[in-house]
Amino acid sequence: MPERLTTRPPIVDIEARFPEMRSLRKPAIRLFPRPASDMEIAESKLGGSEAWPRTEKWPICPKHEVPFVSLIQIIKSQTPQFPFRPGADVFQIIWCPHTHKECEYLPDHRIFWRNLTVMGDEFAETPAPRLNSSYLDTDAGQYVPAECHFHPEEIIEFPAIEELPDDIHAKIESWDLSGIPGIEDLMAGWRGVQAFPPGEWLYITELSTAGETKLGGYPEWIQYPEYPVCSCGNVMEHLLSISSLETAIGEEGNRWIPQEERNLPYDERYNIHYCTNLMFGDGGILYVFVCRRCEDWPIKLVWQSG
Repeated sequence: MPERLTTRPPIVDIEARFPEMRSLRKPAIRLFPRPASDMEIAESKLGGSEAWPRTEKWPICPKHEVPFVSLIQIIKSQTPQFPFRPGADVFQIIWCPHTHKECEYLPDHRIFWRNLTVMGDEFAETPAPRLNSSYLDTDAGQYVPAECHFHPEEIIEFPAIEELPDDIHAKIESWDLSGIPGIEDLMAGWRGVQAFPPGEWLYITELSTAGETKLGGYPEWIQYPEYPVCSCGNVMEHLLSISSLETAIGEEGNRWIPQEERNLPYDERYNIHYCTNLMFGDGGILYVFVCRRCEDWPIKLVWQSG
């Protein structure tokens, strides 16, 4: 596995073409989770063991009678761009490995903002993932992530096409792409290009949002914009996305396939595509939202699939 994974630069500078886009830019951190072993406990990761206080009991799901499992852990020193709650340098989500109808058919979950200094150097042991055999007809491990190391890379994103102001959307929809170097080769490598006006197609596939697992930026909506509203009445902000699928396969020229993985054999890229062991519906994305206007930074989860 390469030390770094990187995203190809966009074929065209959208801000130079449409200066009004500058106010809509947001930084995002692509995480590129890839399977790993023997990771440090106090390390950013998907799945695996958590930096858990020795004095704190690990939660057990009362409904399914199994331990919660680690979903994701973010360490501030490894992703300093990620906005942490004041006083915290660790963000964690753990959840039950089974579906909970009352949680909108997601697992019941717990959110933690912690401080490594307060926890000290010794951590409690994270229980091994375990499923309740009585529920295997509906849940067969699709909520138990493989332990994965991250390869963070900061990029700039713009809103999904559905979120653009109407005037900018109209300009992009009628955008004449002729004269953009390499545009014909790029269009030739994509199936279904004619399903959209050329400018809209280019924006959706190349210039707006990265899918997959990432911090910050904009959601790549599978269906439609679905920002939750906090109990305080404010619309919540996108904090991170966790995807069922990582981009390692797809149309030729796909910008979001890491440059270092483009020439791998197809079977290796296929394995990367499914490497997290997570599956939300039929290949969906879990979106995590936060309200920073509330003192306790409440979190809500939303998921979509095709």
